[in-house]
Amino acid sequence: MRKLALIFFFIFSLLPFNTRPAIAAESTVVLNEIYPQGSPDWIEIYNPTSSEINVGGWKVLDTAPTDPTMKTIPDGTIISPFGFLVVGVSNRLTNSGDSVKLIDKNGAQKDSFSYNSSTTGKSFARNPDGTGNWLDGQTPTEGTSNGNNNPTPPPPSPSGNIILSEFMPDPAGGNEWAEVYNPESFEADIGGWKIDDIEGASSPYPIPPGTKISPGGFLVFSFSSKLNNSGDSIRLLNPSGGVAETYSYKEAVKGASFAKDGQGSWQITTTPTPSGPNKITLPATSKATSVKSSATKNTTKSQTNAAAADTLPSGSEDGNYNLDSNLSEAGTVAGATSQKHESGGLAILLIAAGISFLFAAAAWPAVEKRLWKKEP
Repeated sequence: MRKLALIFFFIFSLLPFNTRPAIAAESTVVLNEIYPQGSPDWIEIYNPTSSEINVGGWKVLDTAPTDPTMKTIPDGTIISPFGFLVVGVSNRLTNSGDSVKLIDKNGAQKDSFSYNSSTTGKSFARNPDGTGNWLDGQTPTEGTSNGNNNPTPPPPSPSGNIILSEFMPDPAGGNEWAEVYNPESFEADIGGWKIDDIEGASSPYPIPPGTKISPGGFLVFSFSSKLNNSGDSIRLLNPSGGVAETYSYKEAVKGASFAKDGQGSWQITTTPTPSGPNKITLPATSKATSVKSSATKNTTKSQTNAAAADTLPSGSEDGNYNLDSNLSEAGTVAGATSQKHESGGLAILLIAAGISFLFAAAAWPAVEKRLWKKEP
């Protein structure tokens, strides 16, 4: 038993003991970022492996004809797993173009990069680190990942269809305005759409680039001296210049707006609702009935239950509530039409005729009996 223990001790004493982590193959080290415009210039080397790498004795070279060695990395220099090593090279890199080479301790070239010009304050960097393409004009990330140089931009809001929902040609105060509605289920980018009057009149009002409208939301745009009070047309033009929708009116009523009811028909209302669901309140003297838009290419959807979204742009006016004395709220809900006075008179005549018929029917037996008595 004692001999067996001695044999095991002898075997284990021959095994090498090393407490350091494994060292990866040196050939995996790469150039990762180059900054020619610094004081000093610097070069970043990256270890893309999960093991330490000893780069002692490695060199970085440029294209100098006499002494191309810009820096020799000191012996024993270790780059940690997925780590970075920054090598300062004074002012050796030429701003107007140069070439950088990474040489291992045996004189073999492991990586290189060349450029024709550089930008002040910017670097050349790989993204992703170690494997991505070289990109110029990058924000320097000395000793850290290049991943933040080119963050993925958020996806742009998709373009969608919008519709006209209300407009005010003759405000009691402030500017004229028009309201558009987004019937889509997503936020839409409506930059480039235009609001115009009759073709060939004033210049279209352009909706600014990047304007977003929430799903089921409203946006109000104000302008001045575009819509004529005596009659005009309002047109919604898509970004390609096509007419998405148009509506013509004969006369505006001061302080009242034109708005679509729940069936998508245009009505005049004494209750303007800029940036909110429409409420149709007909003027007391109005005999107007629903009129469909004269031309529309978008499908009109009900807006009576849509949630209000954005508000009037800063500085714009919605002063549309000081109505003329000849207008009063009739309490009409969205989609209702005006009642005609003739219908009330006709109903009264029908009721009177019915009552007369009932009286005649009730009296007929007595009349008939008396007539029979008079016969011989």
